[in-house]
Amino acid sequence: MLARVKSGALKGVDAYLVEVEVDLAPGLPAFITVGLPEAAIRSKTVQNRRLVLLMLSCLCFLLLVSPTWGEKGPTLTQLRQAIIDNPQDPEANYKLGLKYEELGRPEVALKYLKEAVKLKPDYADALNELQKLKEGSGEYGEAAKYLEKLSKLKPDSLEIENQLSNVNDKQGLALLQQGKFADAAEAFQEAAKNNPKSPGPLNNLGVAQLQAGNRQEAAAAFQEAIRLDPTNTKAHYNLTLTYLAMGDNSKALDEFLTVLRLNPDMARQLPLIPRVVLPGAPRGW
Repeated sequence: MLARVKSGALKGVDAYLVEVEVDLAPGLPAFITVGLPEAAIRSKTVQNRRLVLLMLSCLCFLLLVSPTWGEKGPTLTQLRQAIIDNPQDPEANYKLGLKYEELGRPEVALKYLKEAVKLKPDYADALNELQKLKEGSGEYGEAAKYLEKLSKLKPDSLEIENQLSNVNDKQGLALLQQGKFADAAEAFQEAAKNNPKSPGPLNNLGVAQLQAGNRQEAAAAFQEAIRLDPTNTKAHYNLTLTYLAMGDNSKALDEFLTVLRLNPDMARQLPLIPRVVLPGAPRGW
């Protein structure tokens, strides 16, 4: 790797430009100077070479004495030995699972975390790690199962309820993309049940019902979402589409005007509304 550095020097009282070129290449540590540098520079290169050799020697010594030098907490070898010494220890399995997770090996981490829960079914920390791994891999149904177990252990935890609702919602969205509308609706219903104050899962439930052809159920879900949040533009937008599909132009117009008031840009995505419910209205609203 070649680098150029601008420097300067004095000749009497006059200054002049000096360009220094440095090349870094693999190989044994050495400093080679070319040109006519002063004796002080040649002396410093010798000192630097000795310093580099000393640092390399120390590093080699540390690696020989402890191959796991630099690891935080117990080493992988130590945690494995703890399992060998006491395979029925849930905490040892949990800690080894965390270590494999830290090392980027989630499939092995799952094995030991599951063993920890098998040995101690109410092991909340292990259940929490399992649900995070499953959620991270997109297995939302499995993640929800672990959260349900956590919810039973901590029935008053709003955080767990919100997590469960979020996972159910993600599961529903994944099923919706796969065209599994009935299954998606079930997942959204669970999400709404676990977080009854959030309009998001209800809006998604309405979308799933509408895609499945259940217009009455879709309208009910959108209406409930709007009851929780009257300014939820998406729910009003979707309810407009639902009323149009049901042939109820009067209610579709009411919802369209609400969307127009809340978000004119979103209302313009419904160009059929003026022509269907307001004959003679200009196209491109």
